[in-house]
Amino acid sequence: MKKLHTIEQELAEWGKANRGLPSNAAMVKQQFISRAAARAGEQDSRQVRRVPWFSFALTGLAVVAFVILSPQADKGLLPQAATREQSFIAQPDADTFSMQAAAPTVMSDAGSSMLKAAPQEVTIEDTRQFLKTDYGAYVKTRKVGALSEQLQILVRGLSGRIDSASSSEQTGYVSFVLPAEKLESFRTQLKSLAREKFVNEHVQIENLLSQKVNIEEQTKDVEQQLAQLQVNKNELTDAHNQTVAALQAQLAASSKERARLLTEKQNHSDQALVLEARIAELNRAINGFNAKLGDENVSYMNRLADLDAQLQAQEASKTSLLKQDTQLVNTVATVRGNISLTRVSIWQFMDMYVSLQWLVSGLLLVFAVIGYFFHRRRSNLLVI
Repeated sequence: MKKLHTIEQELAEWGKANRGLPSNAAMVKQQFISRAAARAGEQDSRQVRRVPWFSFALTGLAVVAFVILSPQADKGLLPQAATREQSFIAQPDADTFSMQAAAPTVMSDAGSSMLKAAPQEVTIEDTRQFLKTDYGAYVKTRKVGALSEQLQILVRGLSGRIDSASSSEQTGYVSFVLPAEKLESFRTQLKSLAREKFVNEHVQIENLLSQKVNIEEQTKDVEQQLAQLQVNKNELTDAHNQTVAALQAQLAASSKERARLLTEKQNHSDQALVLEARIAELNRAINGFNAKLGDENVSYMNRLADLDAQLQAQEASKTSLLKQDTQLVNTVATVRGNISLTRVSIWQFMDMYVSLQWLVSGLLLVFAVIGYFFHRRRSNLLVI
């Protein structure tokens, strides 16, 4: 029985039977090889003459960008911001934004007189700590006004006090006072608000033990002087009372005797001359006692007024020292802080994460290398 074939099979068998090279195949092959060799020669000559100018240009730009974006160049381009940061960190309460210039001395005028006094020698055995803390921070941000408001809310939320605040589109500051135990919490939340990379902090801690000892020593001296003045006043009063009592007793005795002699003179006229002489003597004695009594009272009042003035002065000194001591304790219990805010550009913002000097230069070099490889690849292609 004869096997049937489909059209596809018939065509496949016909193709196999008629398969073969054309009569001019050798000639076409020879022509192709000749043309390819000629093209390769031309390509080699062009490849020798072609230079990767694009890669060279990108490399040059990378070098220029590296120099321009260097930290020294940034300082030259941004002198105002650098100066503000330097002055603020060096002196947290500098008058950069018209702040109070005496933040390290956080006491009043009465307390500052104590700080100006010669420091008291503190023995090594005295290990007490009266730490005064001043806090300063320089913050870079894209939104000065919004961050300033958030900081004020944060300070009030931590039972603090805003002393002054100001903000504009480019700069701002916040001056505040916080309880000492809330400082670490404030620092943590500040870094969460502004991001730690953009916060430059300055914390100054000083032990006021020498001032405390100075106050204690002065208070001790004042109390001793007060006690001595009070003793002197009591002794003066006692001596005065004794003197007055003696004079008054003598005055009373003389007056009594004179009254008796006056009565005897009336009853014994024969002794009138003798009695009158004695009465005159008693009158002189009575006048003398009255004069001494007056002098004693005047002297006593003058000396008493002088002692009272000294006592009043010492009491005022003691009150001032107590006030200074209270201010010192309040200073230890609180932290005075100042935060300076500065707006940064988007390039400065990016530079905080990746240095633009290396980023831009690196990208240009990468593109230069990629361009060079594309140039080599193109140069090696055969153009037919």
